[in-house]
Amino acid sequence: MRRDKEREKETEKRIARLYWEYRGRIWYQANKRLQNEQDAEDIVQEVFMYLIQNKGELNQVPESRISSYLYIIIKRLCEEYEKRRNEGEVSLYGVRNIYQMNVGESVTTEQIVIDREMLRSLLWCFGKLPERSQMLLRYRLASGSSSAELAKEMHISQNTFDARVSRVRKKLKKLWKREGKWNG
Repeated sequence: MRRDKEREKETEKRIARLYWEYRGRIWYQANKRLQNEQDAEDIVQEVFMYLIQNKGELNQVPESRISSYLYIIIKRLCEEYEKRRNEGEVSLYGVRNIYQMNVGESVTTEQIVIDREMLRSLLWCFGKLPERSQMLLRYRLASGSSSAELAKEMHISQNTFDARVSRVRKKLKKLWKREGKWNG
């Protein structure tokens, strides 16, 4: 058991080191392929999320092969991203959920595809929110957990959590309306 914890710590340290050492190269490769700086940032995050979720696989990669290993991940993620983008489907941090929260109606992924410009506008507005607001909304949308569970994790009441999320939603909606991209 102790050996497993030590191995886990070593893997976490390796991922942190890889992040600081390779994030610029990963961003460069992704931007070169996708021709979009924000998409490249998303790929950087997805690469490291992949590493975190696949620690066992990472442990099998010798240090001498890490560049090749990362390149393969970048290539695959960029291909998937391009495919989703070409199909009109971009799913960043629960965009479908953000859209639903602001439009106020349930939508399918296919319905979101209909207006890429509206989606880009929403993402741009989301990016203009203060970092703390973005983090709260990402946490709420990407976790798949209930408000009660998330509030408990944050050591606050559910009412406080829900009020904070509501305020962020209102900020996003107000910003979206002010930017003239709102159809509602």
